[in-house]
Amino acid sequence: MSFKNLTTNEEYDLIKGGTVIMGRHKHGIESRFVSEKQIEINYLEDGRCFVKMLTNKVIKLNNAALPFQQEIQMNNHDEIVFSVDGLKSVIARQDFNVSIYTTRNK
Repeated sequence: MSFKNLTTNEEYDLIKGGTVIMGRHKHGIESRFVSEKQIEINYLEDGRCFVKMLTNKVIKLNNAALPFQQEIQMNNHDEIVFSVDGLKSVIARQDFNVSIYTTRNK
């Protein structure tokens, strides 16, 4: 599984059994409104994927706020939104790609 930053067009691997920290200065994310360690994505050996919010900043998963420091299981095509400036991540499992892209709220 992988994810792609559609703003920079860079692609990154998610490795089974691995953890990815998403935040400022990682994976092409440079917003001053995003913490350096904003969320954690765990891709388990059995193919399940979990997200955990690491800061008290608002992060949404499919339009619902993520609870602080709780792992939430993700499903195909789930969308993560860093609410302050509209940074979005679309998550898909297994044979699909994960995409992150930036948009500006007006």
